[in-house]
Amino acid sequence: MNIIIVAAAFMTTILLIEGLYFAFRTVTNSKKERLRKRVQPWTIQHRESTMPTLMRHVILSDVPWLNRFLHGMPILRSIGLLLKQADQPLSMGTFLLLSLALCMAGFVMATTFSHQVMVGLAATLGAGSLPWMWLRLKKRARNKRFEQQLPEALDLISRALQAGHTLMVGMKMVGEDMQAPIGTEFLFTVEEISYGADVHEALLHLASRVDCADLRFFITAILLQRETGGNLAEILGKTSTLIRQRFELLGRIQVLAAEGKFSAIVLCVLPFAVGFILYILSPDYISLLFTDSLGNILAATAVGLMILGMLWIKITISIKV
Repeated sequence: MNIIIVAAAFMTTILLIEGLYFAFRTVTNSKKERLRKRVQPWTIQHRESTMPTLMRHVILSDVPWLNRFLHGMPILRSIGLLLKQADQPLSMGTFLLLSLALCMAGFVMATTFSHQVMVGLAATLGAGSLPWMWLRLKKRARNKRFEQQLPEALDLISRALQAGHTLMVGMKMVGEDMQAPIGTEFLFTVEEISYGADVHEALLHLASRVDCADLRFFITAILLQRETGGNLAEILGKTSTLIRQRFELLGRIQVLAAEGKFSAIVLCVLPFAVGFILYILSPDYISLLFTDSLGNILAATAVGLMILGMLWIKITISIKV
């Protein structure tokens, strides 16, 4: 057991140092890294016909052997998509190294203090899931900001179409006049089309980078208008009005669900607060939950039931509009 702990501690130290190094280098050179990632995917290669072809080449890690390994694992592409949707400068290799380092660090710390394998496995899963939870939160915040900006962007494109400009000009105006994330994404799409990509393909890439249902409605409207015709300016104007009405309805629902959310917070905090107070008043009484085997089972059962209750409350008060 001691050999396993020492080996895990050694590997954790190596992975943590390497992951922190690449993370620090990525953050300190964020502007250069962003520019490199925007330029690198597009390279012009000559074939036998001497006609230039636009090729997409994605770098998943700055480490050559890890980059080759990640390219051979198509199942890991969802991680790269999640990093794009969260708009994080970290490469997939750096993210995986940090996750693995946290897993091993959690295992080493848990087994060192508790000397129980099950506790070590639980700590490993918990520590390893932290980067994923952080990415999910960043993605959700970015999508929320994008959804708030989308009605104004649709109005701007609609006015540009009514003034006689093309769709690409309207999208470029959104990219230049509006802030991130919608300005950055629209400008990147316009540049992608300018480099020679098909409009249909560029819009699908935009939909993959931003997980937003309203954006997919916008893209569907454009693609249908290109095939069947119609007044695109009027369609975008009505879509913008519909999105604003949905936001208004969602705000009313959140006000009505505020009481349920507050009850969920109280029910989650109350057991821990009562347990902390009992530990201060009578340590011997509450310590049985941690020292006795039956107490461990009861504590684990209580935590499991609390998690189920929290999930049930979340499902009850989560209403999609």
